[in-house]
Amino acid sequence: MATVAVPRDGIWVAARTIITTLQQSGYETYIAGGAVRDLLLGRPVTDIDVATAARPEVVEAMFPRTIAVGRAFGVIIIPTTDGGQVEVATFRADDCYVDGRRPSAIRFASAAEDVQRRDFTINALLVDPEDGQIHDHVGGLADLHARCLRAVGDAHARLREDRLRVLRGLRFAAHLNMTWDPATWAAVQSTPVIGLSGERVWEEWRKALAPGGSQAHAWAQLMITSGHLAECFPTLAGVTALPRMVDLVPGDEEAVRLALWLDPGAPVGAWLTTQPLPRRVVCDAQWLADSRARRTWGADLAAAPAQRLLRCEPRAAMLARYLDLSADPATASAFAEAFTAAHDRGPFQPWVCAADLLGMGVPRGPEVGRILRAVEDAQLAGVVGDRETALIYAKKQGKFSSKHETHGESGGAGD
Repeated sequence: MATVAVPRDGIWVAARTIITTLQQSGYETYIAGGAVRDLLLGRPVTDIDVATAARPEVVEAMFPRTIAVGRAFGVIIIPTTDGGQVEVATFRADDCYVDGRRPSAIRFASAAEDVQRRDFTINALLVDPEDGQIHDHVGGLADLHARCLRAVGDAHARLREDRLRVLRGLRFAAHLNMTWDPATWAAVQSTPVIGLSGERVWEEWRKALAPGGSQAHAWAQLMITSGHLAECFPTLAGVTALPRMVDLVPGDEEAVRLALWLDPGAPVGAWLTTQPLPRRVVCDAQWLADSRARRTWGADLAAAPAQRLLRCEPRAAMLARYLDLSADPATASAFAEAFTAAHDRGPFQPWVCAADLLGMGVPRGPEVGRILRAVEDAQLAGVVGDRETALIYAKKQGKFSSKHETHGESGGAGD
């Protein structure tokens, strides 16, 4: 039987303690799933799941702190002393799935039966941390060595049970550089993912793009070739975004990643606001895409607009990165130079403020903002050289109440 050396430090400590406690009480218990796969591949392991013969109520009774996150499905969470969590699931077999996500019922079963319900063979391996023995009931070791992504059992049935497995499979294939078992690939292409919750879809999107580089690019390519891009993101321009995915890095902000997928100039704003995304991310991504669509930052970009953007950081930094990923080299270079020069000049201090305009008779509302932007642009461009000329310039930008005309150059809140 194949074996693997299971670490005895880091996140493995808590899992080992839990497993030892269950085993010493007579319950067959293993490390299961992705942790075993990544250990065998030499990849970082970020979380560890435990599979056991102990029933949920037994697990709860054996440990002082537990969270019954999915007791009905045999799943108990055990918090660890380092602030982490270990998921402990009782061996089970699932009845039919009725909603494309959860089984209608379960029954507790053996380890060999438990792995039959899992998604892909490479995720259905079990290992005993004490002796390192790998328990493989589905041919997962051979598939892992061959870098072959194969569903457990009937591929069509396995993916229809939980349609999120389609998206998970595309991510695994891209991130692990896997080839497809033909039957599994056919099932991926023919299993619709319409109806999945937006939260689940976007979480897969985040995980898929997190590594950046060739892995993000490979995932985007698979989303297109599998036919599922339009189902998940019906208004996004995945084909045009594809070449840019390879340049993503793990630290790129979510708004920048999202903006790369937006079709510049397309009316996607209404659709974006219906998605389960943070409002700030939606607004920033739309702003980035709109900036590119307007070609505001051409090769002849002057330093002044970049200096003005410094007042709304981190948007300026996001725009610099977005242009670096999405625009032609000349545009990105021009903005980067202007952005750097603006930083060197220090914070922008406008000579005219809202109180000045209100004192001139400008009515409260959008007109104040419009005039302020015009005066700031004039100041940044060198059209006005001091506060007095800036106030005169402001007066020329709109119509004011006549009773305020003589006070336009008087001191205001900006003095």
